[in-house]
Amino acid sequence: MRRCLLLCLLSCISLAQKGIGLRFLSKLLWYTPPKDITTIQISQGKRSIAGIALYGMLYQQNGGIQLSINFFHKEHPGGFNLPGVMQDWKKGNSTAWTSIEADFRFGPRFGYIYPQIGYQLGYWLKLEGMLIPDTQQRNQWYLHLPLGMLIDLPTQFGTVGFAIHYIIGLSNLIRRPPGFQGDFHGGRLRAWEFELRVLVGQP
Repeated sequence: MRRCLLLCLLSCISLAQKGIGLRFLSKLLWYTPPKDITTIQISQGKRSIAGIALYGMLYQQNGGIQLSINFFHKEHPGGFNLPGVMQDWKKGNSTAWTSIEADFRFGPRFGYIYPQIGYQLGYWLKLEGMLIPDTQQRNQWYLHLPLGMLIDLPTQFGTVGFAIHYIIGLSNLIRRPPGFQGDFHGGRLRAWEFELRVLVGQP
């Protein structure tokens, strides 16, 4: 009986497995100004960063999950930046960003259309030029909520697709000051994330 249940479970998992693939990403992002602190400000204006991700899909007919590891990067203006996708869009801004993210998304499935919501837990390896003055009084970790939709189309080897998500920052960029009581608003991210994706596996 136990063997039968185990075989059924493994069979369901194998039928649900979609495969693994690469995501090519770009975020157009900005930060809301901090409300509860006046000694530190956040560089305003939009900027874009580019990224690449290794991801896995585990979807059944009606829904499922996606897991990925994302790597984002942007140099200061004058460094190696891809036009359009790694850029400070406000004149005079000079920021550099390198981060790694654990990304979990889930949602229903309607044929080739996948509405998604989830969480991104990230860690900055480098973030320069974002705070004024440029101090280290920022959180090293961040948490974002992606909300959007992807479209995956079948190919002979798996799927290719594209997606767009609106990213809502749940964490503050600036650290909570010692002794501060109540809800602290230290600047939160807003972004649009665009992606192209290639998956090898079962359509």
